[in-house]
Amino acid sequence: MAGTGNPELDREIDRIQKQVKQALAVVDQLSELTGEAESEDGYIRVTVQPNGMLDRLDINPRAMKQGSEALSEEITKTILAAQQSLATKSQELMAPLTGDVTRLEEMVSKGTIQEVSDRIEQSTAAVARSENPARAAAEQLDRLRKMMG
Repeated sequence: MAGTGNPELDREIDRIQKQVKQALAVVDQLSELTGEAESEDGYIRVTVQPNGMLDRLDINPRAMKQGSEALSEEITKTILAAQQSLATKSQELMAPLTGDVTRLEEMVSKGTIQEVSDRIEQSTAAVARSENPARAAAEQLDRLRKMMG
């Protein structure tokens, strides 16, 4: 990356680039997460996909002895526990990134992180071509800050 000539601005651009790369890595890791849970008696095991949808449901034949209503309730509780497990893992994975998990989840779901990454590449080139790099860099940083909220 070509520098802007302004060390403080270069550090800020570098910091944002590192944050975006780290966020993209987290997105990859999030796509591989699963949530797992087991009923209290161990007869029901559930795995949910990264989107929280049911992936696997294992029912021990002994669970059938409790009746359809109780079994249904236990399955539902176990699925919810697996989804909560997934949510907890997701939050733990993203927490070191910015500390603002809700904002980051929103950025990931909207695709904003990739847009920021693309914008950084474009901004760096625009600053390098500019007749007034300091002004161009300041404008690009303002745009990036607005994109990131």
